[in-house]
Amino acid sequence: MRVLPQAVVIVTSSMEDTEHGLVKRGVTCSSFTSLTLNPPTVLISIYNENIINKFIQSSGHFAANILSHRQIKTGMHFAKSLSSDLKCHQFKDFEHEEGIKGMPILRDSAGAIQCSVSKSQVIGDHCVWYGTALQAHSNPDTTLHPMLYYQRAFRSIGDEIFMQAFENTKLPFEEWTHEAHLRMSWNYISQHGKEAAIPLIKRGIMNYNKQNKDKIKSGYSETITMFYIHIIAQALQCMPPNHTFEDFLQSHTELTSNNYLREYYTSEVLLSPESRETFILPDKRDLP
Repeated sequence: MRVLPQAVVIVTSSMEDTEHGLVKRGVTCSSFTSLTLNPPTVLISIYNENIINKFIQSSGHFAANILSHRQIKTGMHFAKSLSSDLKCHQFKDFEHEEGIKGMPILRDSAGAIQCSVSKSQVIGDHCVWYGTALQAHSNPDTTLHPMLYYQRAFRSIGDEIFMQAFENTKLPFEEWTHEAHLRMSWNYISQHGKEAAIPLIKRGIMNYNKQNKDKIKSGYSETITMFYIHIIAQALQCMPPNHTFEDFLQSHTELTSNNYLREYYTSEVLLSPESRETFILPDKRDLP
């Protein structure tokens, strides 16, 4: 089933809290299905431990925001683990409107369906919600296409969205940050092991740079690439099974520092033409 393409939706809901007022939550979900036309009914399936189940149960409503192919950042953001802290403003960086019962309806999505809960049941480790469609709309922008997801590897949906965009060179250039480089390498090394991941990482970076050659300033560096491959592979050895990329970063916050590379290399080495073509060992500190 994991190779069948499915639409990616952000399931949203809201509930009133005596201390915090209207609280909104959302989660990236690929288990979304249209069931019947009469009455118009859809189905979503969400992991039992996800706090959004509490919101749906409380309000009796949920919305399925169908992501467009341009909403990679949105899909990744809402795929992160939800905080149980009701003070957390999950939607502060994402434009949205309030729908029925204050449910967040994301702008720029391909469409959205607002539903009332008609039935729910627990199946295994997931809660299945059946919703009767109350309101639905599609984006009038005809250039938008629904984001499709199929799990080519055993990754979380957030990582799969990211990796599909990277491998297809569709990841927006502004999203190609240092953290994105780490995420890409972490995914390949976690799945394939260090040695098998090396050509995948190199080829991926070069393909992406070629597609964005008018925006790239510094270009590919063999030394920097191989340095981080080594560091990430070493760090993975002390991580527990089934950890997430967020878990990995939390355990190794030093990797996100802009000065981390400078702890090992002088500027002369990093800026040399040789460092772009071949891997040069650090000249300030030995590799761990």
